[in-house]
Amino acid sequence: MVRLVTVHPALVHLPIGLAPIAALAYLVAVTRRSRLRAARWTFAGDFALVAAALFALAAAAFGLVSSDLLDWSGGLDRWRWIHLGGGVAAAALLASLAVLRLARRRRPVGRGFLAASLGTLAVLLFTGWVGGEVLVYYAGMAVRGGALGTLSPPLEKPGTPSGFKDAMGRMRGELSAVTAEAQRMVVEHPRDATFNAAAGHAAALEQVADWLGEHPESFEKIERKHERGRGRPPEVALVGGHDEATDPEVEIANYAVILGDGARELLAAARSHDLMGLSLAAGRLRAGCAGCHESVRWRP
Repeated sequence: MVRLVTVHPALVHLPIGLAPIAALAYLVAVTRRSRLRAARWTFAGDFALVAAALFALAAAAFGLVSSDLLDWSGGLDRWRWIHLGGGVAAAALLASLAVLRLARRRRPVGRGFLAASLGTLAVLLFTGWVGGEVLVYYAGMAVRGGALGTLSPPLEKPGTPSGFKDAMGRMRGELSAVTAEAQRMVVEHPRDATFNAAAGHAAALEQVADWLGEHPESFEKIERKHERGRGRPPEVALVGGHDEATDPEVEIANYAVILGDGARELLAAARSHDLMGLSLAAGRLRAGCAGCHESVRWRP
């Protein structure tokens, strides 16, 4: 079954495969002493370049579609925009070089054009690496087996969050990494290195939860950004049978305490090599996230 979000990764293989052929052909053409051989290699390079530019433009167009349709998990924004910017830049550069060669198709290529084609190839390959290695292989974007990126491990090193969205992304990534490590040990075998990795993610999760408890007002900042003109978000009740109306900021502070305690429970289980305890603590933490989102994020 073909989905709109999977057309882009299907198309990008063509410009990534054709652009190196064009650059190699131009390299051989520049180094040939025979004008006839240089002309033949130049024609081969021009043909590959024009084809690469056409497919790159199509891939960039569907890349914009994928970027808009996918639900991007927090913590991936930087790599998303790097990939998007690199893809648009690579397509524009290939198209410009192709137009230039079509206008000068009877002239041999020079070292300057060869350098430009090699630079464009570098941009294209780096962009492809970000898309394939970082966003698809590592983060699982657009991959149903990876829950469309929801279960991806963290892409950022542990540190202080820059804001509420960054904190949510770091929290999701660290908890997903702990869950993945626990699942891997259930299927394979509990190992010291895997427990140590889980402990590192749990410690980072505790750090994010503590930051969130100290900065619950960061939620209001992002809400005001997305709901300008609508006034203050409606008050909602806490999950768990409480009848009193509670400000979302208070709820986030309460849940941050729960998440911090859960992270410390995860850390203790990982350090004591308690696989069952690690799995149970991860499940309880995920349930806490669901409760907070039901009462604060997905409110009517």
